[in-house]
Amino acid sequence: MSSPAHAFRTAVHALFIRSRPKDQFEILLGLRQNTGYGDGCYSFPAGHQELFETSLQALVRESYEEVGAHVALPNNTPPVLHIEHLKDYGSAYADPARRFRHYHELFYIVPDWMGEPQNCEPDKCGDLRFFSSNHLPHNLMPLTRFALELIVAGQEKQARFGWDNPDFPAWRKKHFPQVV
Repeated sequence: MSSPAHAFRTAVHALFIRSRPKDQFEILLGLRQNTGYGDGCYSFPAGHQELFETSLQALVRESYEEVGAHVALPNNTPPVLHIEHLKDYGSAYADPARRFRHYHELFYIVPDWMGEPQNCEPDKCGDLRFFSSNHLPHNLMPLTRFALELIVAGQEKQARFGWDNPDFPAWRKKHFPQVV
């Protein structure tokens, strides 16, 4: 049996963090718009890793493209968290190969940067600002909330997200009966 074409995508997420007294911090979040995924929700500045680009190179490039910040991390800096994510783009996509996409989400803490972060992509970002860790917006993207909780807890380095979607098992059983 042939299976649908499958490719992993990698996305990098930049956690711009400003420390505050009493174990509090502020984190930079952008309000997504016109992207086709998570619009109306806040998330970390993020983007896709391109061909022949390391994840750190993608992080540096995306940070500059999205928020105008110059980021410099050592070449051996590991992500603070890796999430294997099954993205569901919604039932509007009749073709499951377009609806479900498999991602590796890499989250990096950016403690230092040059330049004040600004909204460099206003067509894709309706708001960009630092939020207190005690007063995060109610409309955080679920993946963002999940990742932030894991990072703050400091317990997980790898996790999965989206695999419990009730629509996914039926699609998987249809296309991959040998592994169900």
